[in-house]
Amino acid sequence: MLTCDELKTLCPNVPEDVERVYQQICERWGDVVFTGSQAIGCATEKSDWDFVVSDPEDFILPEYFKFDRLNSISCQGSKYITSVRIGNVNLIVDHRGDDILDNWRIATDYCQEHCVFDKQARIKVFDEMGAG
Repeated sequence: MLTCDELKTLCPNVPEDVERVYQQICERWGDVVFTGSQAIGCATEKSDWDFVVSDPEDFILPEYFKFDRLNSISCQGSKYITSVRIGNVNLIVDHRGDDILDNWRIATDYCQEHCVFDKQARIKVFDEMGAG
């Protein structure tokens, strides 16, 4: 797992609100995958911060998070993934079990190592590696 200090080392410009949300995510789930354009190295000024956790159970958002502005939270999902927008953080909750996080890590590492910066190409990589 990536600690808050390690996240700051990897991304010295991580915003304080993102760091605060990340800390709460780590406290709740423990094992968190840092992914997306920020992790891969192709972020723009408008890029969000993507974190993936595994939780086979449904969860009630306010039970785990305490924020000043709850109206900045939105939630959408598919059969096995719930995507929660918390300000500039995209929390991806994968409901397929703990082993799925390895797929997310492998796909993220592959995109980093092979400079897969095009979003559609990254989506294809993640799908092919079982993370999408």
